[in-house]
Amino acid sequence: MKSLYHSITILSVLFFLTACAGPKIEQDYKPGTEFDPGWTYYEFRGGSSQIQGVDYLRLETIAQEILASEGYQVAPHDPQFYIDITGSTRLATGGGKSVGISIGLPVGSHGSVGLGGSKSLDGEGRQEGVIIVDITNAQTNELIWRGSASGIPLEDFQLAREAQLRKVMRELLAQFPPEE
Repeated sequence: MKSLYHSITILSVLFFLTACAGPKIEQDYKPGTEFDPGWTYYEFRGGSSQIQGVDYLRLETIAQEILASEGYQVAPHDPQFYIDITGSTRLATGGGKSVGISIGLPVGSHGSVGLGGSKSLDGEGRQEGVIIVDITNAQTNELIWRGSASGIPLEDFQLAREAQLRKVMRELLAQFPPEE
């Protein structure tokens, strides 16, 4: 009985750890790129959103508020860099989450028979959200940085969960400029 309790406890902990995994935040930039520490002024150049119920302007507004809190300012007539934001969906990648249990029954004095099973927690074809932010040098028109957040639950794009979406955007934009 003690070993069954121990097994259930371990499975429960593993389940909760995998369920709490958040979006994956990544960045990419050209090696050797010098990011001007004096950059303050930017302009949104464009972007799009293919996420149902989320327009591009909502993503832009969230990004603008986050950037303003970091000291960046919109300057439509003389920006130092441009920002493009894209929101899209894709089929979820990576391993699925599942719960399983097995029971061992003693047979004779040394043997046992096992019975096991599992149930997938996310069905096939589960969609996830992806946000990509591109930053381009306004003077050279060269893409210098790309940040992406993937694995965002589509529920986080609902108005009721905007705080979660803002958290993801803040983590994503915090990567710029990269620390070398």
